[in-house]
Amino acid sequence: MRKLKDKAADAAVPPSPESEAAVSEKLSDAIAKGDKESRVSAARAAVFESANAPKETPMAVPMRRIIEAEFDTDTDLVAEKERLEDLLDSSNKPGHQANALEQAETNARKAFRLLIRFREMHAAWEMDNAVIFSAMRIEAEKALQREKEQGYRSKQITDKDVETMVSTMFPDEYRVQEIRRLRAKQTEKSLDHLVEMWGSKCRSLNTLVGKGR
Repeated sequence: MRKLKDKAADAAVPPSPESEAAVSEKLSDAIAKGDKESRVSAARAAVFESANAPKETPMAVPMRRIIEAEFDTDTDLVAEKERLEDLLDSSNKPGHQANALEQAETNARKAFRLLIRFREMHAAWEMDNAVIFSAMRIEAEKALQREKEQGYRSKQITDKDVETMVSTMFPDEYRVQEIRRLRAKQTEKSLDHLVEMWGSKCRSLNTLVGKGR
């Protein structure tokens, strides 16, 4: 079975939890010591949470159970990915078409389930790291505003300006986070392609077995 090889990429993009934690701490300080707008925004969020928490409509039990089954966390997702890829590679061997056809639809469903589980983890990672991305943008926007107030900048501050300042002020954190985001997006595309390949495999095997009958 093939193994996922990611050591080279990890060496090129070393994790930096200390620097990310420091950026996250800056965000807390910015809210605690920041301007009135920052404090008001934080207060509004707290009020909204307390006012709306009891209003969430609970899921029906069957709905919740189906969702839990789809997003079962007991499956080793890496092993499942490798298994699906290996079966995809071997299913065209002579004499194996009939047996492969019996399993192809099941594997197609499992490939899609793998994709939606990864999408959930990807979305959760983006939300969990939003505080870090936001912290870097807040600091960058403050730096740009200071430049404007001091006369070094006259034009309106754009999103592109903020992005450039973020990469300048936090080069290590920015590089790590952006490459992780890129890799997550590309992995999702790869899993999407795996789903498409299994769907294609179902159709081609059905044709081959049909011709042999």
